Amino acid sequence: MPTHLETDPHQAFRRTVRAQALAVASQQLADVGWDRVHMAGIAKAIGVSRPTLYAEFGRMEGLAEALVMTEAERFLDGIEAILRANDDQPLHAIEAAVAYAMAEAERSPILLAILTSGRAEGPHSETLLTFITVRAESILAILTDGTVKWFRRQCPNTPPEQVVEAVDALVRLLISYLMSPSSHPEQTPGMFVWLTARMLPELGAS
Repeated sequence: MPTHLETDPHQAFRRTVRAQALAVASQQLADVGWDRVHMAGIAKAIGVSRPTLYAEFGRMEGLAEALVMTEAERFLDGIEAILRANDDQPLHAIEAAVAYAMAEAERSPILLAILTSGRAEGPHSETLLTFITVRAESILAILTDGTVKWFRRQCPNTPPEQVVEAVDALVRLLISYLMSPSSHPEQTPGMFVWLTARMLPELGAS
């Protein structure tokens, strides 16, 4: 008897094509810049026809938006996983989250542009930058809101407004560091831990 748990072959194929196309497009973006990324080249690289890609993404604008949202969702999931995995070691969680953000921003020009609201230089065109700029504010709001909730759970006796102000300052400082890295980036995560413990003493005492 068929069950709802069985995989639809057509949907499985679409998911595979989408994932492979986004991976290739992301690599080509890093290698040659967005203006030289084309559906034909992606289709050839993953072994499908151009109509198959157009059916999945529409025009290049659809591919651009999918790239931006995929990078953002992956980054947000990564931050959430780090914080959740280190609930009992909040200062370690902050250090690990900052190190992750720095590494991911260095790896992905799209993510760096998202986190810096499109102000970072990178191999992207006006088309891609449009989607980055439009989405950046909402993505940063999601990041900040999720982080505030985690900090509030960690600091139940700290006034909520103090937590919000501290998180806002930390996020702004992280963005500043991503735009203009220090000469000793390996020290940056530890510096964030030091600052956080002083802005939120309850967290530092845990």
